[in-house]
Amino acid sequence: MKRSRIAVIVIAFILALGWLALGAEVREPEDQMSFEQEGHPPKGPQKVRDGHGKDKGKGQSRWGRGGGSGGGGRGERMQRMQRKHEKYLNWLKENYPQEAQELEKVRQENPELYMRRLMHSGRKYGRIAEAAKDNPELAAVLKEDLELKDERDEIVQKLRSAEGEETEALTAELKEIVSKRFDLIVKRKQLQHKQLLEKLEKLKKQVEQSEAEATKWEATKDEKVESRLKELIERSEKFRWD
Repeated sequence: MKRSRIAVIVIAFILALGWLALGAEVREPEDQMSFEQEGHPPKGPQKVRDGHGKDKGKGQSRWGRGGGSGGGGRGERMQRMQRKHEKYLNWLKENYPQEAQELEKVRQENPELYMRRLMHSGRKYGRIAEAAKDNPELAAVLKEDLELKDERDEIVQKLRSAEGEETEALTAELKEIVSKRFDLIVKRKQLQHKQLLEKLEKLKKQVEQSEAEATKWEATKDEKVESRLKELIERSEKFRWD
């Protein structure tokens, strides 16, 4: 029973990172918003929405349908998932130790709650952890942006009950944060563009190498055909004593 719970937890975590990877490539939810909206906190209870802008019903999963594992090689896949899970936790200990400690405590006390907390952690920090693998500069930008988002949310919360001069002061702080976030978003775009150019350059080199290899093969066709023919004939003429 315990192994089954751990398996569910690990699969949920991988689904969380998978969603993050997809989100990083396909959409940028906060970056496409109108920046004027950051200065006007929403009033009243807010509906929780999924990744497509639809209201989530009670008990509806954020990850949608599917995501189950297939048949063959399940043990090997689970091992890979477990390793990825542990790597994320190790990264979390180094970068967000308090978050890691809270997760570890819940992990020991309540596996089902741990699954939910882990998915939430993956949504919040997963993009930074993924970027840290091969683009530390981008990871640093994402980390700073996350800190600014937390500051922004705190100020927006205070604005709901502020009055007079306090409102003006908080609005000025909020404007400064929005300005900093805008600069970070532009910088992130530039870093991602640079990364794409580097990948493109590698692909171009691979194409050139493949083309050169094909040209070389064409020049030695007769030689290779004769060599293969001789190999096949000699193999068929071997006398088998056993």
